[in-house]
Amino acid sequence: MPNKNFDKILERLFETSIFIFIGIMISKIFSYIYKIIIARYLGADIYGLYSLSLVIVLLFASVSGLGISEGILRYISLYRGKEEKNKINYMFRYSSRILLISTLIASLLLFSLSDIISIKIFNNPSLSFFLKVFSFIIPIWTFSGYFMNIMIAFEKVKQQTAIEKIVQSFAKLFFLLLFLFIGLKTNAVIFSFFIGVFIFLISTFLYCKYNISEIFTEYNLKNTEKNKISRNIFSYSIPIMFFGLVFYIFYWTDSLMIGYFKSTTEVGIYNAAIPIAFLLSLAPELFITLLFPIINKEYANNNINIITNLSKQIGKWILIINIPIFLIMILFPEQIINIFFGKEYLSASTPLIFLLIGNFVASLLTISNRLLLMAGKTKTLLADLVFTSMLNFFLNLWLIPKDKIFNINNSNGLSGAAISTAISVIIFYLLLMIHAKKSTGIIPLRKDFLKILFITIIPLIILLFIKSLIEINMTYFILLSIFFFCFYILLIFLMKGFDKDDILVINSAKNKFKSRFNNIKIFNEINN
Repeated sequence: MPNKNFDKILERLFETSIFIFIGIMISKIFSYIYKIIIARYLGADIYGLYSLSLVIVLLFASVSGLGISEGILRYISLYRGKEEKNKINYMFRYSSRILLISTLIASLLLFSLSDIISIKIFNNPSLSFFLKVFSFIIPIWTFSGYFMNIMIAFEKVKQQTAIEKIVQSFAKLFFLLLFLFIGLKTNAVIFSFFIGVFIFLISTFLYCKYNISEIFTEYNLKNTEKNKISRNIFSYSIPIMFFGLVFYIFYWTDSLMIGYFKSTTEVGIYNAAIPIAFLLSLAPELFITLLFPIINKEYANNNINIITNLSKQIGKWILIINIPIFLIMILFPEQIINIFFGKEYLSASTPLIFLLIGNFVASLLTISNRLLLMAGKTKTLLADLVFTSMLNFFLNLWLIPKDKIFNINNSNGLSGAAISTAISVIIFYLLLMIHAKKSTGIIPLRKDFLKILFITIIPLIILLFIKSLIEINMTYFILLSIFFFCFYILLIFLMKGFDKDDILVINSAKNKFKSRFNNIKIFNEINN
């Protein structure tokens, strides 16, 4: 049974998730405006070049990172649980040197190969300039993620959210608008992204320098301990490096193969659906950022019961948040595409449906990924991903060229890519769930998931009935969405979809809000 420590952790996760939610919402607004400006003002071709160049750069970055950022996140959390500061400092100094060398090599390699990649592989000389400039981002991008994971390992999640989600996103948008205002076009995209990532690096480094100074404080450590730490970080991180490489290939196979079989214009149209489908990753992100260092600390102290209860409770919260979002987007894909990107991108509406299905399943099972990382089963993760990546590649190879079969709602054959990705994603996360159960004994699903699913049936039937009677324009879409969400939340309360842990957290958050509101009120009265 959950204990007081579990309750405190759950309350902290919920409270932190509210701050993360605000940060993500602000970030999504900035990042979607950023992408929409590129897509609408500069066109699908430039948006396609931007998307394709990022895929290639991130592939190089994932290899050059050697998985060290993920390794340092796990081991700092474990060493903090055991209060071994000397090991934390040595790991930081050792991994920083390795990363500096590997990222500089990757940057020079991409710069040298940019013409070959652009002309020989994608038959698009315009891609070369994007790649040459973005090649300098590799060290900056990698060290940004490195310092960000150090912040997360020290459970500085609110500060990490503010820097990554708000500061970086705002900087990119601000400089994009500034450069467009002074007359730059394609270069505005390239340089605004570069500056945004650079500001991200400076912000994370300065925070770590002045607020987590212990990682910079050198301690004495025996050579045997140093060698052990070096072996540990590499044995854990190298599979993660390959995992990161294959992961990016896995998730961008569809875009890369569309670019090969079709053109950057189709890549741009298809990439209108991807960020919308990834809205379903918002709910897991609210909780998992802080959850991972916490379960690592608990794992170091063998508190499996707490980890099990946390995983199941967070899994339920993800379902409660995501199921109404999923259903709304499944029912109204054209309206959503039109709102974000305009009529030019409506052929992405059918691919969006398939991508949503895959991402919905992934959101419910993504905790299994963290459980395997917690247990150090990086080779298992890699094996699952390699298998499903191969499946994804062959499915894309088979389905993308079949325009006549999958040309649904004028999708220009892009639905074949989306179907391939959805099938592969679902199989991947089912494999993770099976292996997490085998390694840790934990499945992040609960019996009351069925109650939540049942609750959604009533508002869903009403929504389908109304949709069959009227033509859905933008106004009706907004009103029906609001009705669905409100009715859904009401039914959860009426049908007791929240358990005692949910109520405990809600009451705790409500009391803290009242306390802060009263403090502000008293402060204002004193000043007046």
